[in-house]
Amino acid sequence: MTKMKQMALRVAGPLAMVLVGFGVMAAPASAGYLSGCTKPGVNLYAAADLAQGFGSMYCASNVSSMELEVNLWEDWTSDGEWHDMATRTIGPTSPGKGKQIGTESPATVPCKDSSKRNWKVVATGSADIGGVWWSDSSSLEEELSCRG
Repeated sequence: MTKMKQMALRVAGPLAMVLVGFGVMAAPASAGYLSGCTKPGVNLYAAADLAQGFGSMYCASNVSSMELEVNLWEDWTSDGEWHDMATRTIGPTSPGKGKQIGTESPATVPCKDSSKRNWKVVATGSADIGGVWWSDSSSLEEELSCRG
């Protein structure tokens, strides 16, 4: 999806996207993307003084290209807003006979102190099925204590 060309983007689930240069169409839950790929999986935990966000997605052989983006967000106590702290992007890649992609290296952020903080990981997967891009996302939010 990095190339800016006119194509249809179908969004499954509650995700609403507005992308410059792309048409956005609603899709029934049973259509294309969900039958071609799994909903992106997410995991979030603290280890080695780092908040870490992981994502993965599996697509079948009818998918010609797939991408996965994993964002790690922190809720700052100073302003009460969510801030995108780290991003990992995998792809585009071709599944061939079916393939799983995921974050071998997670999106990570060093912990600021030992207090608990709210973290959120969002994985957004996209797949090209028959010339139409489909997209879906999953998220997980947790309060983590990174140290001590």
